[in-house]
Amino acid sequence: MYNDTCKYYGIIKEDNTNLPNIYSPGTPFGYSGYDGPAGHADDFVGFLTGDRIGIAWELDNRQTLAFELERGVYEIEYVLVDNQCLKANLNKSYKKGRLEFIMIEHKVLAGKACFARPIVFAESGCVQSHEEDCIVTKGSGGVTALSIKERQGEIRFAFAWDPASKETAVKKAREGAASDTDGFFAGRRAFYERLPACPMEDPLIERAYYKAFSVLKFNVQTPEGLFPGLWTTPDRLPHRNMWLWDSVFHSLALHWIDEDLAFRAVVAVMEQQREDGFIPHVMNPTGQSNITQPPLLAWAFHRIFTRTKNAEAIRPYLAGLRAYLDWDLKNRDRNNNFLCEWYIEGDPLCRSGESGMDNSPRFDKAAIMDAVDFSCFMKNEYDCLADMETALGLKAEAEKSRAMSARICESINKFLWNEKLGIYTDRYMDGELSDVMAVSGFLPMWAGIAGPEQAEKLKAHLENPDTFNTAMPVPTVSANDPCFSTDMWRGSVWLNYNYFTIEGLKRYGYNDLALTISQKTVNAVAHWYGRCGAIYEFYHTGNTIPPQALDRKGPMTLPVDIRRKYFPIADYGWTAAIYICLLLEDVYE
Repeated sequence: MYNDTCKYYGIIKEDNTNLPNIYSPGTPFGYSGYDGPAGHADDFVGFLTGDRIGIAWELDNRQTLAFELERGVYEIEYVLVDNQCLKANLNKSYKKGRLEFIMIEHKVLAGKACFARPIVFAESGCVQSHEEDCIVTKGSGGVTALSIKERQGEIRFAFAWDPASKETAVKKAREGAASDTDGFFAGRRAFYERLPACPMEDPLIERAYYKAFSVLKFNVQTPEGLFPGLWTTPDRLPHRNMWLWDSVFHSLALHWIDEDLAFRAVVAVMEQQREDGFIPHVMNPTGQSNITQPPLLAWAFHRIFTRTKNAEAIRPYLAGLRAYLDWDLKNRDRNNNFLCEWYIEGDPLCRSGESGMDNSPRFDKAAIMDAVDFSCFMKNEYDCLADMETALGLKAEAEKSRAMSARICESINKFLWNEKLGIYTDRYMDGELSDVMAVSGFLPMWAGIAGPEQAEKLKAHLENPDTFNTAMPVPTVSANDPCFSTDMWRGSVWLNYNYFTIEGLKRYGYNDLALTISQKTVNAVAHWYGRCGAIYEFYHTGNTIPPQALDRKGPMTLPVDIRRKYFPIADYGWTAAIYICLLLEDVYE
């Protein structure tokens, strides 16, 4: 009887692969532009809910698709939970049922259920009506339709949205409810099977590893407006747009999914370049910002070239890369000493959005400074440019690039080494060195600038618990800084700078310390994925506070609602990308 019942209700069986399976309220959910059209102007995305299984769709009037479990369901066994689908077994006395749903296109979710029934909740301002097999909900953000079909104890359903047409929403919902969701789940399984095997046998690390790939894929969007091809965003909610250096970090790991997609991620940024060479820090299909961001594009193209050996694919972008660096030197080196200064804003919570370190204490004085990070990035860009120019036989251009790299390197060591603190720091326009020790001070190892004695002192900081050797390294400012806290760039850990630091240590032969920091980073991300079900924007240096409870440009306030205040972002693009890089690069590259 038990076996017959299990068979009848379709208990979900999976192989031994440790796929992501943690249900976490606040996890973003939607359709990936890698699979088909996924618009920016009318994006249909939401968050997993906390009071019951469901998705709160972020429309003008928020609507929630939720699932009411039958009385007697005493256990939910989550089999697969990622950014596009969910599979779960529902245990009820001696029977097993299931709940599964998956995005089958940009504005349509479809699924099956036993022991669970889909329902729709809507905020005030919405009007609901019933049309045969559909529940239609209309609000200022458009129209949704929930189609439900019952057969032999199983419910098949689909939830569809259209920004204007009730008829389209109903038609899509009915088609979705009749669709073969098994085929869509097979495609989702095939996506994971095509990826490189996780090199670590820890089940939790493996689940976090596959979740990271889900995050990367989820944050791909399709051509629209000013974007002629695929592009990436750090998060579909709340940022939504394309960002310069985020796209670079995404590219570092996207090639494990698709080499062409990794290339597109950075080409999409280059396509937004102005005639004067400027590249904005944030772009969307209808416009762009007026400040820039860390110059890392030549590095990204160089990484692609190193993997593919296809120099000709890079050739069309070299002139634009050089023009961008020329713009930086012309507009961001006010004192002509080959050191660049970030644009400083009036917002005390974001003094330097251009640097990417929005609220770092480096910028609390709101002063213009020769910046360690900007200058190191520029030096490294010229190195990468020179390598690619050499490969293409552009000897004269390569010589110019190497000469510029040498001049920047000389200036960094002459003006930005802080002997008193034993680390590189920013320099005010009057020549005084900043006393803020930040993670940016380790970039001269990554860029090959530090001398042996300087490298030893930098390494000592990374081993010193009073400064940068925290439980989860590496804090964005020294642990003994008066401003050290859990707030974003004022002490928390960001994986992109951990990656720079690890690569710098390896460059100088400090492989054991690099491995230690890498392992602690991988373990911490997996730990918090296991506890909270997401991959976060930044992490606690003490590794004791859940990432979603950290401050973000001010204290966290409850209830969490992105319409009121941004909280530490779940399933963040570059964190996922760097997590993958830390696990795979030393093994497969």
